[in-house]
Amino acid sequence: VFAVVNAAVEEFEFRCLLMTTLLGASPSLPLSVGVVALQAVLFAIQHVKGGFPRGAVGGVLVFIWGVVLGVLRIVDDGTLLVYLIHIVADATIGVLIFRRGARRRPRRSTAGRSHSPSFAIFG
Repeated sequence: VFAVVNAAVEEFEFRCLLMTTLLGASPSLPLSVGVVALQAVLFAIQHVKGGFPRGAVGGVLVFIWGVVLGVLRIVDDGTLLVYLIHIVADATIGVLIFRRGARRRPRRSTAGRSHSPSFAIFG
């Protein structure tokens, strides 16, 4: 659910509303490059301040991701493809964060239980 809602909000804000407003009906190449860069910078700033990934490295990664999404928005002449790709990315990040958090939690003792070593590694 988070991936669907987050992608919808971010795509509406950055690629739909901002880009559509600034690009107009027939944008030139320099205008398109400028708008893609602007929305990517704003997208990165938003994530550095409180999103994921955070920090300087996170900002660079999100800037690159914003450029990719912005270019796809122009090439596809719409936001549906970008929205679907964003959902997949957010869902993937969510799974990775969940798995990382699960690995950090202390495990319960397995004393007295018998299971194969492979289950001990994964279970």
